[in-house]
Amino acid sequence: MNRHQINENIYNDVEYIFNEKNSLTISPLSSDTESSSSSSDDSDSESEVNKEEERESIKEVKKQLTNIIPNISLPSPIINSFNISPKFKIPGIQLNNISSRESSPRNTYGGNSSVRNLSPNSPGSTPRFTINNNNINNNNNNNNNNYNNNINNGFVLTPRISNETSNQNSTPRSSNNNNSIRFMKFPDKFNSNPAGLIPNSVNHLTFGEDFNQDLEEGSLWNQSCNITHLTFGNNFNGQLAVKSIPQSCLYLTFGESFNQRLQSQVLPNGLLYLKFGDGFNQRLEESIIPASVQHIKFGNSFNQKLFKGSLPKNLKKLVFGQQFNSNISVGVLPEGLIYLEFGSNFTKSLDVGSIPSSVQTLIFGNHYDQPLQPKSIPPSVTKLVFGNHYDQVISNEIIPSSVTHLTFGKMFSMKLQHDTLPKQASLKRLVFGMYYNQEIPVGAIPDGVTHLVLGDDFNKQISTGVIPSTVTNLKFGFCFNKPIDHFVIPNSVRSLTFGHSFKQDIIGKLPLSLEHLTCSSGLYKTLTSSMLPKSLTHISFDDLFDTPLNGPHSIPSTVTHLTLGASFNRSLYLFSVLSLLYLKLGKCFNQPLIENESLPTSIRHLEFGDSFNQPIKSLMLPNNIEWLEFGNKFNQSLEIGSIPSKVKHLRFGDSFNKTIDKHILPSNITSLIFGHSFSHPLLDDNIPCNLDFISLPSTYPKALIGERIYKTVLIKFID
Repeated sequence: MNRHQINENIYNDVEYIFNEKNSLTISPLSSDTESSSSSSDDSDSESEVNKEEERESIKEVKKQLTNIIPNISLPSPIINSFNISPKFKIPGIQLNNISSRESSPRNTYGGNSSVRNLSPNSPGSTPRFTINNNNINNNNNNNNNNYNNNINNGFVLTPRISNETSNQNSTPRSSNNNNSIRFMKFPDKFNSNPAGLIPNSVNHLTFGEDFNQDLEEGSLWNQSCNITHLTFGNNFNGQLAVKSIPQSCLYLTFGESFNQRLQSQVLPNGLLYLKFGDGFNQRLEESIIPASVQHIKFGNSFNQKLFKGSLPKNLKKLVFGQQFNSNISVGVLPEGLIYLEFGSNFTKSLDVGSIPSSVQTLIFGNHYDQPLQPKSIPPSVTKLVFGNHYDQVISNEIIPSSVTHLTFGKMFSMKLQHDTLPKQASLKRLVFGMYYNQEIPVGAIPDGVTHLVLGDDFNKQISTGVIPSTVTNLKFGFCFNKPIDHFVIPNSVRSLTFGHSFKQDIIGKLPLSLEHLTCSSGLYKTLTSSMLPKSLTHISFDDLFDTPLNGPHSIPSTVTHLTLGASFNRSLYLFSVLSLLYLKLGKCFNQPLIENESLPTSIRHLEFGDSFNQPIKSLMLPNNIEWLEFGNKFNQSLEIGSIPSKVKHLRFGDSFNKTIDKHILPSNITSLIFGHSFSHPLLDDNIPCNLDFISLPSTYPKALIGERIYKTVLIKFID
């Protein structure tokens, strides 16, 4: 039966219910039905009308289903309240055979068709786990064996706990049959004992926001359990019995409310990753956390004293939350730790040896401002980041020669001497904070530095030789506006950024090797394209730039990439810049486009900002464009030829809601993205066959998607 011959109610959410006799009943889950069932103020007469409408709707759905799938039955009691809908590919119930692009379509339901194995649902999406349409036979014989063969990652089985079915006595039930369900998420309202509901094949298990049950041994698992990823919702604060967490679990995440004291053997011995929410603040006794754990992240409330043995010996990465501010004695942090990050409130002094000699990344929080002892930072550290309040004297005895990446926070203001930083050529990236404004002597920045960032307040004269000849990326901040002499910026620099205040003469002072230039309108007004290096390929203007651009007089003929800042809102005259391949327009741009004046024929990538909402006439955009994005205010009707024929990627913003007629989209298009307002049909005849991916809003009516699109296109729904 052709999909379009079926009442479209079927393609809305449908509830599959296995009753006490293990037979299948079906009821549509329309918004009217749900709202009537959840409203306690509806009158009796209105409720009776709704029930009658629901009964009639159920009859119609069952009648049409019977025509397609005679005597359909699935084995027993799998569950008593579930929605079935496909993941991204097939958003409604697809009753005829579903085939991937690699398999041929069939006219009857059943057969060995398959749907491509898609990625798990995004966080916050409808809770789902999958069931397949493989080999659903038209008889009830050997149901259990058939069920074992029917599971795959093609369909999505969604536990539905409505107001009518969310009480303790109507908990969904599922047999632990051997199947291929991999990802399972309970809905937010689910708050019952989950024993018996979780198939053995599930790898990723997520509970919703309201789940808050004490867990006993066997509540979540048995000897055949395969759960590797377990996530609790934000309201969970239940007691965890010994062995209540599956022994197969590798990744465990608690929500914001969990604050129970952990007992020995609660956490499985093979656990690798452990994340606590912001509410957790319990003492960690020795060996409570298994030795296998390699990554721990504490929430913002945790502030317990740690002892030797509190943390597992194989720990590699440790992240503290905002409130942690306890002394760390030598030996508390395990040898082998590689990554250590403190929260914003940590202010304790560090003794020599308290940071293990294995640590490679060390990040201090925003309030840390303690003097550091020589050798308190071990020679293994390669990345060192100070928080915003750190403003202490440093020396090459404090910063080890192993550091390759050094970042100072906002408040750092100590003057560097020629011997402050290690002279070895290991330091590659040096970043000064916002308020740093000290003169920098020659030799203070070591040779070997390739990336140098000077903060927004920096505005000191720079002498020749201050910036090493190894620097390839150089960034000045907002306030810098000092004259630059010849050779101050070394020829090694490939990428150069000037802040908004810079308005000095730089003619002949830019390195001949420069490829990327970011600057303001104040600087660019003084330049012509002939004054810029011939090596320049990328130009970006800051967010305050709003200066007219007039073709080759403004943009060198070598430039391939042009990015205009948020404030730019001038007419474009770039037709003669034939080297231009990439153009990104800023947030405020909303000027009409002029054919054969605004844009060059060479352009391949074009992005409009959020304000643009001008008509796009046929052939107005260059035909060579392959990547095209419109901003959030664009909502113009499109005509044939509005979208260039070579476009492969097309993105519309949140306001766009116009009909996509036949031949509007080019045949080459492979990726199509719509914003939150789009609600027009996507008909098979109007969508090119080469399309591989569509992104739609989660509110999009799923019945409006054509059958061929269902079968051949990866569809993702975004909240």
